[in-house]
Amino acid sequence: MAGEPFIVPERRSRPHSHDLTMKLFAEAGLTARVAQVAEEKHTIVNLVAAGIGLAIVPRWTSRMMTQGVRYVMLEDAGRKNRLPLAAAWAKDVRDPLRDELLETLRGGLPRFAKQA
Repeated sequence: MAGEPFIVPERRSRPHSHDLTMKLFAEAGLTARVAQVAEEKHTIVNLVAAGIGLAIVPRWTSRMMTQGVRYVMLEDAGRKNRLPLAAAWAKDVRDPLRDELLETLRGGLPRFAKQA
């Protein structure tokens, strides 16, 4: 992928995704050749389909099955460079639905991690 044009997420709105792509290149001793910046994953995948460049995207985007796009797993990248996840809510607010959602998330974390 070295030297190929890349489509990367806008850092202002997607700092984790942007930085992860740049970090993967840096760890390989390379510099990403950014051809296009886009905010949404759907936009990025469609720009790939249009031939603008390559992109590193989360595994879930492969379910989009966009014509003209081939997804290739980056085995080494996924293990050590996962994006952190967090949940946020208003302080001192009791919400049974939120608590139920958090329990569901905690129970599914091992499965989610495999799909990330």
